[in-house]
Amino acid sequence: DCLKSFAKDSKLCFENAAKGPFETKNTDPSFPAFLGKTSADSKGWSRPTTLADLTRAWSPEKTVISGHTGWGVYSEFCALRPADGLDPSPVVQTDAVSELCVIERKDNQLVIGASVKINDLAIELSKISGSVAKGLHDHITLIAGHQVRNLGSVGGNLMMVKRKGFASDLATLLTACAGTCVYLDAEKKSQTKPLAGFLSEGSDEPCLLLSISINLGTEASGFVSFRSAIRPRNAYSLINAALFYTVDSEKVVSDANIVIGAVGQYPLLAKALSSAFVGSTVDSLEEVVVKAINEGALDDVLSLFGDGEHKAYRTKVSQVYALRFAEALNGKDNLQIHAKGSRS
Repeated sequence: DCLKSFAKDSKLCFENAAKGPFETKNTDPSFPAFLGKTSADSKGWSRPTTLADLTRAWSPEKTVISGHTGWGVYSEFCALRPADGLDPSPVVQTDAVSELCVIERKDNQLVIGASVKINDLAIELSKISGSVAKGLHDHITLIAGHQVRNLGSVGGNLMMVKRKGFASDLATLLTACAGTCVYLDAEKKSQTKPLAGFLSEGSDEPCLLLSISINLGTEASGFVSFRSAIRPRNAYSLINAALFYTVDSEKVVSDANIVIGAVGQYPLLAKALSSAFVGSTVDSLEEVVVKAINEGALDDVLSLFGDGEHKAYRTKVSQVYALRFAEALNGKDNLQIHAKGSRS
């Protein structure tokens, strides 16, 4: 029952899970022949080490993996155990591509390679001063467990959002920080797009994610985020939200970007609510937010929640998040909000 609570929507057959992808019978299994093919032109498994080699090896029909934690959520992603008894699809593994495994600071921007491990991103953020980096770090350490964060990649997490609508905390956080991404399109041409647009457009679009850039702001910038789940750790969010903001010397909010995630196929930009924050003084925000919600400032987001079983709960919590954001900017303590007791 504990296992099933972590994999509620998985289609894996738990009764057969212990057998593994290969039948051992009474002898040691032979090494799968297709795994031994590693050339860039191979139809088997390739693991390039440079971006140039990756570009040559990748094509839209190939399966791209890094840490390959995604198949624990979506069984059809398993590169070793394809459905319907078919031969494994050609695989390109990106975890050894040096250019995709680096994190680089450029002024107030942080450029994150797509194959950077989630835990490595958290470690790098812990070395950077400022409210935005600290806020990101503190929330990222709540994602999954240590084992998953040590293996799963930033790019892989985001691609699960794009392909499958994964309930990702990371996507919400990076989108709030005005994330942009660089990727190769089907013709292997480099493209740049805002992360919000990349995640929301073309779930079947052939692409290879290379890097993500986020804005860490200035000394006047801050970051607040929340998540609600049935457990504080090791559980998907039922809803999450993040706010990136900047306050000027007069205590007036000059910039605000609010994103609500885990409620649909991709993180949602709460544009009307963000606009309500901008131009308001921090000590008046609570009143401003209540008025804005009553006037429908969250309607553009709520209309995209769908009609799932958690819609009523998510609607109420999103309103609480909005007020908590206002309280945070006004210096009040903000504790994480967790759903208790059940998923409903």
